[in-house]
Amino acid sequence: MAPRRAVLRRAFGVMDERPMILFVGKLIPKKQPLLLLEAYRRLRERVPCAMLFVGDGELRTEMERYILSNAMTDVRMSGFLNQTEVPKAYAASDVFVLPSTSGETWGLPVNEAMNFGLPVVVSDVVGCAGDLVRDGENGHVFCAEDVDAMRRVLERLVEQANMRTQYGLRSQEIIAG
Repeated sequence: MAPRRAVLRRAFGVMDERPMILFVGKLIPKKQPLLLLEAYRRLRERVPCAMLFVGDGELRTEMERYILSNAMTDVRMSGFLNQTEVPKAYAASDVFVLPSTSGETWGLPVNEAMNFGLPVVVSDVVGCAGDLVRDGENGHVFCAEDVDAMRRVLERLVEQANMRTQYGLRSQEIIAG
């Protein structure tokens, strides 16, 4: 791991090289951060990884209770980050997820994640899914609200560093166009 990346990861509380999954957005029902948290709980039982939530919102307290009750010491919640700080989260991460279930007309964080060379995982109702996510090339699209489908695609990416690298490079190519 590059020294700068290691420093960024430590700043978010991740002290090792486990793959880190990133969510950036408001912690509100339509963005489905609780669904992602459940998928992550199931995922971490199978493979070592870490999770970072960037953002704040009405679901934060409920998420913190869920994290505590499930002893999920590998989940970090940064809260709201200034626009100049958010790039550090992308640079420190390995996979980006946007699991929205409704009203996600585009999903700007997907563009941002792709600029940072991240594989992207989105639900099929995220507006940019059809334009930016090439399933099996730079990420995966899963059926909204299907927690096991989300877990399965995340598991493949967490387990396969080469796939993450290839998908990340493809993300940069796609977003450059």
